[in-house]
Amino acid sequence: MPPANTRGFSLFEVLVAVAVLAGCAVILAQIASFSRQGIEKLQYRTQAQIFCQSKLAEILSGAEPLEAVSKRELPDQPGWFYSVQVERRESDGLVAVSVRTWLERGDTTTGTEGSGTVLAESTLVRWVRDPQRPAVTRQDRQVLDEGGGMVRSSAPSQGRISGGRSRQGGFSRRFGTGLYGERRFRGSPSEE
Repeated sequence: MPPANTRGFSLFEVLVAVAVLAGCAVILAQIASFSRQGIEKLQYRTQAQIFCQSKLAEILSGAEPLEAVSKRELPDQPGWFYSVQVERRESDGLVAVSVRTWLERGDTTTGTEGSGTVLAESTLVRWVRDPQRPAVTRQDRQVLDEGGGMVRSSAPSQGRISGGRSRQGGFSRRFGTGLYGERRFRGSPSEE
């Protein structure tokens, strides 16, 4: 037989405990929902970056033409679109290739695909030498001939590798940087 002085929980105490437990469950469910949405957005953003890098690599490798595209759907990726902008600079023969990829959720009210909300996007810009321009122009050739095969800088180098000497010495005293960033060997340190 149980002792007579033991008491159980009152109905009020049980209801308060159940209410606190239910409140905690609702808060945890909301946290889990926000977390799931954040993970989904992060996955979309990662996919956008991967698709953007892929499309840029296709263009730079020559598999896709180097031309502007306003909006096209990615093959085998429904809802994913890309655009390409090409900006040529005649002064130095460079081309800025800008690739943008994005995921659109279609508008369910009108039933049109690709006219809804952008869920994720990524943009990459790469400066490349203009393939329509010759590699070395007459002006570039003249600079190379006058400099003895080296492009020399008239500004102080401040420790960076340039056509002239570096304050750090060593590697950059024997090597210089050519017209397009390639390194050229100057010879032994005694020839300086």
